[in-house]
Amino acid sequence: MSPRHLAGAGLTQISEALTPLVKGFGWPHQRTANRIDVSSPCGSVQVTFEPSRPDGRWWIVHDHQADWTAQFTGQTPVEAVTAFLQALPKTLGDTRHAHRIETVTSTPSEIASAVGWSASVEAQTTTYTSPDSHCRVTHQPGSEVPWHVEHSVYDGFDTHWTGTFTRNTPEQLVSQFLANLSSSAPVERLRHEIPYMALHSGDALITPAAGTTPSPHLHHAVADVVQAHASHRPGR
Repeated sequence: MSPRHLAGAGLTQISEALTPLVKGFGWPHQRTANRIDVSSPCGSVQVTFEPSRPDGRWWIVHDHQADWTAQFTGQTPVEAVTAFLQALPKTLGDTRHAHRIETVTSTPSEIASAVGWSASVEAQTTTYTSPDSHCRVTHQPGSEVPWHVEHSVYDGFDTHWTGTFTRNTPEQLVSQFLANLSSSAPVERLRHEIPYMALHSGDALITPAAGTTPSPHLHHAVADVVQAHASHRPGR
């Protein structure tokens, strides 16, 4: 499916977001019934996956030493979250596997321009908008949260998601996220995973694909956490 900002979280592939850190870089992780925590070996960066949070922030990444936080709500496409997470070790000086991780050198504004997202400026705030108008990236330099990504399709409940990056978040990481999010390459989804209004918006391109093979590492742990959250939602 493309564009990928319409695709929803991609629940069957969420394990892929944590696998690079745990399996590739050896970051320790802990799991409870409703939460998974992954920490850098030095302890300065913590990644929390908690789909049961009342505020909907499934992903929280916090760098205690550099004092920045990135947060992503439930329907944020997992591919963009993965791009952000797998670039974390390099910000801590760990360059292992660098040849296997696509590094973005463009700035967020250059990325938006390259993929045809329109830009509007009001006072000190710049907003980049996707061609279908469903996704907006707001940049407000000097604020506590200078980067804010917001998405919805005609205000449809299941299409809402946000991503925020506080002051001091390395711009390289913001670029990694935005470059992946705005990529024209399709992402894989099971049909029932795609938000209903996104699927029927007329803006999504659906291409049939062969079955996928999920990563075995952490797959069951993440799946169990997601399932635990789903079984406790109202109405179930």
